[in-house]
Amino acid sequence: MRKTILVILLTFTFLNIYSQNQSKEIETTFYIRGNPIKNVSFFVIDSLSATPLKYSNNKLILSKKYLTQPELKLLAIYKNHKVEFTIMPYKLFYLKIFFDNRIFKRKNTPFKFKYLFKKVYTISQGFEYVEIVTKSKKTYLFNKE
Repeated sequence: MRKTILVILLTFTFLNIYSQNQSKEIETTFYIRGNPIKNVSFFVIDSLSATPLKYSNNKLILSKKYLTQPELKLLAIYKNHKVEFTIMPYKLFYLKIFFDNRIFKRKNTPFKFKYLFKKVYTISQGFEYVEIVTKSKKTYLFNKE
């Protein structure tokens, strides 16, 4: 009986240590007027500098150093679309960014007068957490990693 409990505890300990050393892949999609976009660049923002993140096959790869932080500030860039938002990496299951500037056919943005003439992005991070942000006008120093 003791041996089986010991084996189970050792197995769980090993799996816990192994899973903490891994990076996390998050399925990420950027939609413009309902169409998914492929060539999006993602960056982690630290004060005024931006460090690129690995992004391949619609999956954002967060390394261990980013998973230990409670909140990360990200910047997504596609052509003239610049979106700045925060995520909680340990709670994140998927990331969907919606942009729709049509007046009457908006599906993901509430119809309000303050959103009427702005570039508004809706960010869905899993479960029922939805954030509405506008286009970022800040400039950052881009680092190479």
